[in-house]
Amino acid sequence: MKKKLHLEEVKSSVAWEEFNQNVPHPALFQSWWWGEVMKLCGHEVFRLGCFYDDKLVGIAQVIDNKARRGHYQHARQGPVISDWGNKEAVNLLFQKIIAFLLLKLLFFC
Repeated sequence: MKKKLHLEEVKSSVAWEEFNQNVPHPALFQSWWWGEVMKLCGHEVFRLGCFYDDKLVGIAQVIDNKARRGHYQHARQGPVISDWGNKEAVNLLFQKIIAFLLLKLLFFC
């Protein structure tokens, strides 16, 4: 049976931090707590998790910036992926993140 890759927002700080801390190179700017700092600064934060069935295989914390120079999103040091060698999963993760953000921009700007 083929595993299904899907993207959903992560609501658990414990699951997020556990994943980020257990990859070979944890990313400070992808930590849950950095997102909390960005929220205090007035930014909207999207925490996206990529799952193969029910197993978390990638995270991307995307910060929404509404600056004088323009409105944009960025995922500093992200995404964080457990297996960068799985090109299919990496490509699909990027496609799904882009699709998610386009929907947010279209409906929530």
